[in-house]
Amino acid sequence: MLRQLLAITALAAVQGALPDIYAVSVGFGPMKKRTISEGFKVNPTTGEWSQISENFVYVGSSAKWDGVNAFDEANGLFYWATGFGSNLVYSINVTSGSLQAPIDLYSAGIITLTFDQYNGELIITDVPQNMQNVSRMTRYSATDVTEATLPSSVVPGRAVVDPAAGHSFINFNPIAKQLQYLAPTGNMQKSVTLKNECAHIDFLFFDKNHDLWATEISIVNGTVKNSITKIDTSTGSCSTPVDFSHNQVLAFTSNVAQGELWYGSVNDTGSYLQSYNPATRASTCITNKAGLPLTDIAVKY
Repeated sequence: MLRQLLAITALAAVQGALPDIYAVSVGFGPMKKRTISEGFKVNPTTGEWSQISENFVYVGSSAKWDGVNAFDEANGLFYWATGFGSNLVYSINVTSGSLQAPIDLYSAGIITLTFDQYNGELIITDVPQNMQNVSRMTRYSATDVTEATLPSSVVPGRAVVDPAAGHSFINFNPIAKQLQYLAPTGNMQKSVTLKNECAHIDFLFFDKNHDLWATEISIVNGTVKNSITKIDTSTGSCSTPVDFSHNQVLAFTSNVAQGELWYGSVNDTGSYLQSYNPATRASTCITNKAGLPLTDIAVKY
């Protein structure tokens, strides 16, 4: 088992129980060199990383910086895609460490992966091969697969499942700046247009109070700034953004019950696993001495 010791820097105390954290990391290599995709479990108390799988080894470099991933908490299945141009969704069982058979979408590019914990469905939005200006939504469960072509008014961007009754799938349309509530058929049930103060949304998540939060990314005087804001789903207004990181963020994840944001980031000095609680503004930062980028992460309480 490969083990990498991490130094933990506590920026503020985390409230409540600490989660199990899983990560996929890609060791980048130059062309015609070996590049490795590996799965790890991270101990948030000691900072120790334990390898749970060597997913695959291939020749050449990877453009894996998209953070497109989802986690089935009930069955311990961690899903991810290797890049926008990929037509495959990979998954590992975080308990056994076994690599599952990939899902082949015959896709020209996977845009979002979201797991509906309530209905037990993996929801994928992508661009089908050989079809111009068309996007689709595919829902995978243990017993069924449904596929729907999305209307032209729906442009996939970021996605989240509403934990309230009905468990609607919400797509953020980056062109129209809308939250679009989609039925399983792909039809839009309703939309909420966001106000101008909602900038460039990078990730969406709900907390246990049914508040919808969004992370935003901007560049100010050449410096990356990540901030977080609360969205009023009735009016589309956003609260005053609060900065939480100036690193380049590679992947986000969250947990409804705890309402915490976890993310992998890098800067000129290293690679980090970080957390932020928007309710308490408590945060943690785990510094990875080995410098591996966390291209996908999942959290389970």
